[in-house]
Amino acid sequence: MKYLLFVFFSLLFFFPSKGNNESVTLDSLLREARKFSFTDSAALFSAGRKIIEYAKKEKQPNAEAEINFVYGNFFYLKADYKRAEEYYSEAYNLAKKYRGDSLLALIEIRKSFIEFESGNWNKSEALFSSVLEKAEKSSDTISMIEALNGLAQVKEKKSERDETMKHYIRALSLAMKSGKKNETAYIFNNLGLLKFNTGQLDEAKKDLREALKNALEAGNDRIIANANLNLGLIYDESGIKDSALYFYMSFFYFSKKIDEPRSIATAYINLTSFYYDKKNYLIAGSYGDSAINLIREKNLVEISSKGFINKAQVLKKMGKSELAMKFLDSAVVAAKAIESFEDLAFCYNYQSEIMAEEKKFSEAFRLFQLYKLYNDSSNNLSAKKKMAELQVQYDVEQKENELLKERNKVEILEKENEIKKVRQKQILFFVLGFTLAVSAFFYIRYIRLSKKQQEAFSRKLIEDIEKERNRIAKDLHDDIGSSLSMIKNKIYSSKEKTVDVQEISADVSTVIEHTRLISHQLYPSYIEKTGLQSVIKEFTIKAEKDSGLLFLTEMDEINGIFLPEQKAHIFRIVQECVNNTLKYAGATAVKLSLLKFKNGIKMVYQDNGVGISKKNSQGGIGLMSIRERTKILGGDFSQGDNEGKGVKFTFTFFPGG
Repeated sequence: MKYLLFVFFSLLFFFPSKGNNESVTLDSLLREARKFSFTDSAALFSAGRKIIEYAKKEKQPNAEAEINFVYGNFFYLKADYKRAEEYYSEAYNLAKKYRGDSLLALIEIRKSFIEFESGNWNKSEALFSSVLEKAEKSSDTISMIEALNGLAQVKEKKSERDETMKHYIRALSLAMKSGKKNETAYIFNNLGLLKFNTGQLDEAKKDLREALKNALEAGNDRIIANANLNLGLIYDESGIKDSALYFYMSFFYFSKKIDEPRSIATAYINLTSFYYDKKNYLIAGSYGDSAINLIREKNLVEISSKGFINKAQVLKKMGKSELAMKFLDSAVVAAKAIESFEDLAFCYNYQSEIMAEEKKFSEAFRLFQLYKLYNDSSNNLSAKKKMAELQVQYDVEQKENELLKERNKVEILEKENEIKKVRQKQILFFVLGFTLAVSAFFYIRYIRLSKKQQEAFSRKLIEDIEKERNRIAKDLHDDIGSSLSMIKNKIYSSKEKTVDVQEISADVSTVIEHTRLISHQLYPSYIEKTGLQSVIKEFTIKAEKDSGLLFLTEMDEINGIFLPEQKAHIFRIVQECVNNTLKYAGATAVKLSLLKFKNGIKMVYQDNGVGISKKNSQGGIGLMSIRERTKILGGDFSQGDNEGKGVKFTFTFFPGG
């Protein structure tokens, strides 16, 4: 007696991905928890407690939401839907806090399956349809596939075979178009099972091989295991025993790898049946014992009747009828727990045969009556199922063409995408080439303009230096020279009369003052003595006195901050700003601030003059000099766009840099 494993892979084994900010420890705990949800409840809740403590401490509701989702899956697999619903609701509330839309969709789908498993098919269908509608609006492909998979299950229960195939094919088309290997694998698996149930063995093989191929590409051991099981069942049914054994052993290997007791027990059951059919009762009995031990250890109620029945069959063939009867009694209890009329009918019929062989005809008749009761119930269900199967065969034939068309469309789309990618690359290269050419053109133009500006700046600088030299020479000749000549004459004339020392001293003082002024214009050497702050303050006071401009100054204590060469440049920048205002601005007031901030000094210079026109935004030699000095200092310079409203220059300096 073989057992067909039908699992909704997508819901139980796929979870939304977590962000990179979660620790490796948390990720490993979540992985362990998911693994334990199939095997060990104590380990599951132990890992869960650690995750919840961590999540609350680190304020990560996503981790807490996921562990509650895993708890819900654990109780769902145990068919304890009430407790599963409680944990799913808690996971849903937590997921809403961090906008975990993927997890929210999975929870809604799982709740839909709870309604499905509880027999509320109409409500389940409405919930699946709601999830599908939301997923379509948000373009959530995974949730769309899950919802369509669920709708297909509902439609199959309702014997609406055309709708069943429609939902499966649409889900498969979405999975293939989006390149989702996992989803493609399990939808092919479900289609294969549907065709297997309707007797279309060759078509079922094709779909299950596609399922296996995609699962291998995705590296999903769980789907690989179940695809191998289902292929083994098909080859066993077709009488190709060697191929069946290969797929059964592959299923057994991958079941061990994923360490899921239900799958491992199923592998034992099918291997028991396989060797029973080959009349190798010793090996069959060994696998049967392994299946029963695992079923009892993990309390695998849903498959226990199959395990007990297989073991009973082997024992009877080995001449141990009394022991076989005990296993059949256990099978009856297990079959009643899951309301399997087919298994109950088989058990009572087999027990009746054993009693008849032992000439206990009264007991054999009683058991036969029970067999008839449950067999009739099972046949009624089988008859309905057979009618549905005949319908689905027709529907499948109709939909196969649609699926073929969808596959062709996918291939055409892939080719079109390749062509599109080539064209996009060509366009990209053209755009890049054009951009580089334009950039090169403007860069060369910029370099040429910069060179011209630099040449103009150099010429103007030389001219200004020559003018300054001429001015200094004139000052020395006209002022200092003439003053010294007068003093000399007074000294020589003193031979004839008494020298007026005070008068000569006053003349010498005047010469010294004139010399100092000329020296200061060349280089303000007294910056080192009085400090930059004092020099700027003194300069603005003198400029205010000489020009009639109103100066407002705001300065933090900056003495001792700048290097000597930096101080000179800053003073010249201030001096150049004031000169520009006096020459061109027609201003009545100037505001100068020199303030500290975290990493340096910020200087802002403003006047209320005519400003700088946009056409002349680069300015003349004065503005170029200001920019050059700012670059030398390694600072930043910006000017406000205030034509007609004065100028605003902002400087940022980094002392000692």
